[in-house]
Amino acid sequence: MKEIIEDTEYDDQYEPVEMVKNDGFRNGVPTTFYTITVEADFDDEFVEILEEFDLDVSGYILETIILAYLEYGKAELIDNIVSFDTEMSTFVAYADTEENQHEIAALIQKLCTSKKAFKKIIKENLEEIRTKYS
Repeated sequence: MKEIIEDTEYDDQYEPVEMVKNDGFRNGVPTTFYTITVEADFDDEFVEILEEFDLDVSGYILETIILAYLEYGKAELIDNIVSFDTEMSTFVAYADTEENQHEIAALIQKLCTSKKAFKKIIKENLEEIRTKYS
């Protein structure tokens, strides 16, 4: 559902992914931000998968999993991510355009609603995930 509060547009069309569109400044330049967020504990069954691999439930772990999934499925989209602002409990990325925001959010939703795909990406990238965040 799309909701507009003041100058910010919130959209959970790709739940558990939330998209936020708002205006602000980057390095003093007026900018529109196309934010993509996912809470690290978005679903209990996916939390159990992380725990099965002895991984922390964190935005940082989720970022690594999401990037591996994007690289596997549509690597060119990674270039359309302007930056990350991931936190302990939340994955946060900024897309360069609204179209790319939607495309990235849809792919992340696909990952975050398929236990099989989620588990497969972790298995295939477990060493990298552990090395990056241990």
